[in-house]
Amino acid sequence: MPTELFISYRRSDAAGHARALFAALKDEFAPDSVFFDRQSIESGDRFAHLIGTSVSECKLVLALIGPDWLQAAQDGQRRLDDPGDFVRLEIAQALRENKRVIPVLFDDTPMPRQADLPEPLQPLAGIDAFALRGKNLDYEHQLSELVRLATEAGVTPAPPQRPPGAVTADRSKLVNLCDRSPQDSDTRDLLHAQLKLATRRPFVLVVHGRAEELPQEFVVRLEEFSMPSVLKNKGLAPGFRFVRYTDVVPVDSAERFNRSLRMKLAEELESDVFDDDRVLLDLLHKHKLGALVAVLSWRASELSGNALMPLQRLFDYWAAFPDVGDRALIGCIAYIKYDRSEADAGWLKRMFSKGSDKTQALRDAVAASQASFGASQRVAWRVLEELPSVRASDLDRWKEAVEDIIKRRLGVTDDDLHRIIEGESQPMQVVLPRLEALIPQQ
Repeated sequence: MPTELFISYRRSDAAGHARALFAALKDEFAPDSVFFDRQSIESGDRFAHLIGTSVSECKLVLALIGPDWLQAAQDGQRRLDDPGDFVRLEIAQALRENKRVIPVLFDDTPMPRQADLPEPLQPLAGIDAFALRGKNLDYEHQLSELVRLATEAGVTPAPPQRPPGAVTADRSKLVNLCDRSPQDSDTRDLLHAQLKLATRRPFVLVVHGRAEELPQEFVVRLEEFSMPSVLKNKGLAPGFRFVRYTDVVPVDSAERFNRSLRMKLAEELESDVFDDDRVLLDLLHKHKLGALVAVLSWRASELSGNALMPLQRLFDYWAAFPDVGDRALIGCIAYIKYDRSEADAGWLKRMFSKGSDKTQALRDAVAASQASFGASQRVAWRVLEELPSVRASDLDRWKEAVEDIIKRRLGVTDDDLHRIIEGESQPMQVVLPRLEALIPQQ
């Protein structure tokens, strides 16, 4: 459905508030009606075009304003004075098109005065602002009031909730069907070992598995649960940020690889591109970030030549990185997706034979990287166990866990569940739709 509620914010000013607000609002309104750049923009989308279209479609713009919103600067120039600044463009377009705009003030930030705003944004100063105080006991009440205002503006409410105890079979709930605790435990061990060091080096975590095992979903689990739970109250600065590199990372030369990665990191931290990685450490301090993790991905079909090359480039970059110190943690997750061709047979196998060769070469390279880089003192390099396919025993465990949560039986037999698995195991991507069909949304 078209965008109905647009969240405008500046990452250096209100990224944490924006994520929390989006998490609260997305469950209150119809699916895909709330625009939030990290969730709503896919790799390959034209960023400026998509934002302009979304603002034109929307019924309400929430302009999130924190302590640094007004004075945020780059290259000595205030960002709001730059006609190409995305925050300025978003709000100016909304005002120009007579959209309903609500300034949302965080951390007791005062409403900007008209004289302090560039001409296209000056009408914003005359709009009643909404204060959302995250540390206030009335936060939930304030949030409910904001939901009410959005509903009044015409944002479509979410469909009625399922009856209590109903089973949801959507991908986000089922993606950890099979046991991935060995990989999760290994990640935690690596982080705990890093945190014990007074002077830390960068870490690299290699997550790998067939494309149908959804390795990116396991990375989301690390981002949203595993890593924050380990790093909490460990003496780090409070911020924690994942930087996702969604394009194919160039590996033909070390110079191109390094520059491409630095450009993405600089973009995320709203900085000029840098050549000296000490600048990145300064940016961590500036943004009060205790942890920064770059996330890259490769799959066999995207590689040519030496399959070890992307991992070699990754190692070389982080091995040359300066010491991090004891107030921060920095590193990278590389998730490697093997193509499906090695599981095919007959004419399909012949069609994909070239891809199958690449897949095996990449799998060998992942194993070789641990042997080559695992003992390095310059990088904490860890290759996790390959992500497993779903077995019948995983479905049994899942069914037992769900029934324990909802306190009733699902109404399906073990035989029903086991028919989902043909043979010894099936990839996650194959099992999920079969399970969703067996246990429909209620």
